[in-house]
Amino acid sequence: MSKKPTYDELKKRVAELEKNASSQLELSEKIADSEEKYRSLVENIPDVVYSLDKSFKVSAVNLPSAKFYGYEADEVLGEDFSVFMHPDDQERIFNSFLEAIETKREWTRNLQFRALSKEGKEHWVEVNSHMQFDENGNYEREEGVIRDITDRKNAEIALYEIHNKLEEKIEERTKELVETNKKLNKEIKERIQAEKALKDSQERLNIMFEYAPDAYFLNTPERILLDGNKAAEKLTGYKKEELIGMDVADTGLLPKEQISYALDHFKRTKKGHPVGPIEYTLRRKDKSSVHIEVNTYPVRIKGEDIFLGIARDITERKKTEEKLMSLHEDLEKRVEQRTRELAATNKELQEKTLNLKEANTALKVLLKRREEDQTEVEERILANVNELILPALDTLKGKKLDDRQSTWVDILETNLRDIVSPFSRGLSSKYWKLTPMEFQVANFIKNGKTTKEIAELLHVATSTINTYRDNIRKKLRIKNKKINLKTYLSDLE
Repeated sequence: MSKKPTYDELKKRVAELEKNASSQLELSEKIADSEEKYRSLVENIPDVVYSLDKSFKVSAVNLPSAKFYGYEADEVLGEDFSVFMHPDDQERIFNSFLEAIETKREWTRNLQFRALSKEGKEHWVEVNSHMQFDENGNYEREEGVIRDITDRKNAEIALYEIHNKLEEKIEERTKELVETNKKLNKEIKERIQAEKALKDSQERLNIMFEYAPDAYFLNTPERILLDGNKAAEKLTGYKKEELIGMDVADTGLLPKEQISYALDHFKRTKKGHPVGPIEYTLRRKDKSSVHIEVNTYPVRIKGEDIFLGIARDITERKKTEEKLMSLHEDLEKRVEQRTRELAATNKELQEKTLNLKEANTALKVLLKRREEDQTEVEERILANVNELILPALDTLKGKKLDDRQSTWVDILETNLRDIVSPFSRGLSSKYWKLTPMEFQVANFIKNGKTTKEIAELLHVATSTINTYRDNIRKKLRIKNKKINLKTYLSDLE
């Protein structure tokens, strides 16, 4: 039988339990403060933060970003990540995911693809992600930041659901001293788990804060700088330790003429609403200047009012705007000069118009004379054919000719008559797309020659003549119509 503890021993153990309970309560408060800070920061950054489980499905996503793409959070959670990708990008992104798992690559940076909103609208996004593996190197989850690089504005995110809540308060001490030791061990185990949860929460917060691509600043409402990330150090040229504790107006980051502008910015943020974007000229540590665009958000961290400032370098955009303005001014000058030149040209054209009117009168007279000359030439050609050529053909027809020679003489006579007939002029002008061979075959068809006869005359296969016939019908737009080709050609006269 075990020795019964003395009163002093019991009292000492009870004191230890009370001390541990107090430590546990203090730890719970720290975790709650950390979660509040984490939530405030996440909900006020303009990027999408997501988490994928082992099945490549969305296990967490910030609500503001989900609404931005047209989805509610409950519509997104549990969906395969590929559902939100453009089909042409899915294979590439999935291969990158598998490669990261196989090579145990923790970080993936600047991975770009097209995301689809609920309405099917495309958004080009850029992903920076971090994979987590267990002690055995097995993939556990991926967490990342998605930036809409289509317009790089109005994206606010809410991070991965904050960690599991701590177990309920320690059960009341029992009178049984045997149970006291068991409870004490349980509290120690819970404290270890809580410390790990706090550490994990702080690590995720630091990753998001430190590696965000824009410069992040935390200030008190009295303008005292509290913290900044790596992008802020790169933008200003200062280490954050050089600026923390200083009044923003005394840092030298802004020119004197913009100080009052910045103070007004702080006053407006104090009213409890986001302010921006507002443009400033930032003077870096090396005395160089850059143009920035600043948005500020009032947040609460550990029950205190804090301002979150997000600054973005817009120097290149300003240079482009200035270049466009210069080009616009130059264009206006050129337009003005061109207007003067056109006015002078217009005056000159008016004078030439008057001269042209007089020339037109003379031209009409000349055209009338040309029409009369053309009629005279046509009449002479017709007379020559009838008086000189056709009589000679009649003489030739009286000679002894074989069938083939007789056929060619008939064709020659027919074609001569067609030269001075409406058929020849109509076919060659209205349907000028006929080739010379198609035109010749059309003449044979009009004159009643069969396909076999035409093939013999032209020394080609009958299938070739059928092809010509088909092309002629197609160009005359009567293909697949119940129209006799010979009749149609004859009607052209």
